[in-house]
Amino acid sequence: MTNEDRIAAIEQLGYTSRQAAFLCLAALHGGYFLRRQYNAFLSLGPGGTAERLIEKALTKGHVRAHASTNQTVIYHVGNKAFFEAIGEEDNRNRRWRQPYSVKVKLMGLDYVLAHREHHYYYLATETEKLDYFCATLGPELGCLPARDYRSQDRRQTTTRYFVDKFPVFLSGAPDASAASHPVVHFYYIDGSMGKPSGFDTYLLQYRELWAQLTSFRVVYVASDPRMFHKAERMASRLCGHSGNGSDTAPVDPDLVRLLEHFRARDLFERRETGSFDQRKLDQLREELQEFHGPEYVAWYRRWIQEGDAAVIARPKNPQAGSRSFSTYHLKHDYNLFGDLVRAVPA
Repeated sequence: MTNEDRIAAIEQLGYTSRQAAFLCLAALHGGYFLRRQYNAFLSLGPGGTAERLIEKALTKGHVRAHASTNQTVIYHVGNKAFFEAIGEEDNRNRRWRQPYSVKVKLMGLDYVLAHREHHYYYLATETEKLDYFCATLGPELGCLPARDYRSQDRRQTTTRYFVDKFPVFLSGAPDASAASHPVVHFYYIDGSMGKPSGFDTYLLQYRELWAQLTSFRVVYVASDPRMFHKAERMASRLCGHSGNGSDTAPVDPDLVRLLEHFRARDLFERRETGSFDQRKLDQLREELQEFHGPEYVAWYRRWIQEGDAAVIARPKNPQAGSRSFSTYHLKHDYNLFGDLVRAVPA
């Protein structure tokens, strides 16, 4: 099912289009939500709008309410019929999780809400991820992160893929003419404080898949920025990823050469050629022949506007890929997680 199909199916359950769109987002990206997250989805402050959705969803039994230590109510979309309506009857988001896992899922939804303009380019379900990577890499699944689950009688084994359920995002629309190979963004959501938790395991699980991709970015998402430097060191040590912030100098010699060309080209176009000798003019002429075409023109224009980081973050040529690491700071307060109790009595 497409997202449009899912939203239409939820509307048939008695929700408005906006309510259905939010419940679809929450169900696919973790299964949990807070009142403030629905308000953020609507770009509204606190008010009765969220109350109407919550009352309706509770009455229909599609959502259950759970209390936290500071009396903030957490809502869980776990109804089987609801997930069957959106074609995800086996989605593990239906299950109630332990406090840390719930926190991570709410953090993931916060990230998606902050980037919801890309909603239709997220690979939110196991099926969507399998379809994309099988179409991109072929039907061999050996490089994909997987986990085997045995039945209670231990007679059957089921293999599930991408069990962390962290967001995967494709940069750009599928029909974008500028990118024949979209950059795949992988997000790791870390709910710990002070020291990264589980990130090294995640890197090792995905390393084989990343080795097969032309372009990708690993985004480390946390509410504690003290962990960013430690996470970047892990990514560099285990997978060879390097950050691409504006203060990071490129170490790839081809990127260094391209940046030097852009600087010389900019001086030449502004007629500031006092430092040019014949050798440098000849070199610029040769490089203008080498670095031509729409991709390089677009990079140069972006470099004029944004500086070196615009080039460092992009592939060094149209055929090569970009592989990078970056961080994202969630600024919400997640102190509601001390201990979570079971469902609030009706």
